[in-house]
Amino acid sequence: MQSGFALWTREMVREVIRREFGVALSVVSVGRLLRKLGMSPQRPLHRAYQQNPEAVERWKNEEYPAIRAQAEAEGATIWFADEAGIRSDYHAGTCAVPESRVWA
Repeated sequence: MQSGFALWTREMVREVIRREFGVALSVVSVGRLLRKLGMSPQRPLHRAYQQNPEAVERWKNEEYPAIRAQAEAEGATIWFADEAGIRSDYHAGTCAVPESRVWA
């Protein structure tokens, strides 16, 4: 599922201005222009779009307690691994969005 908007960087806006209007601006100037238009740099919040809140609550309240009880009964330790280091959709930059836009 893709959202209906793109994440625009200052460099991307700069290229569109150059291509469409024949005006070469610096990245800093593009940033100033975007600010005057009410845009601000923000980092997108990465959250699984396919997340099911009901399934998460069921796992936290039912499935994980059963796993924890089994681990305790067997004298085992539960380890959690963070897969964020191997993301295929990693985005390190910022993008410009209207001031009124709130990342939720």
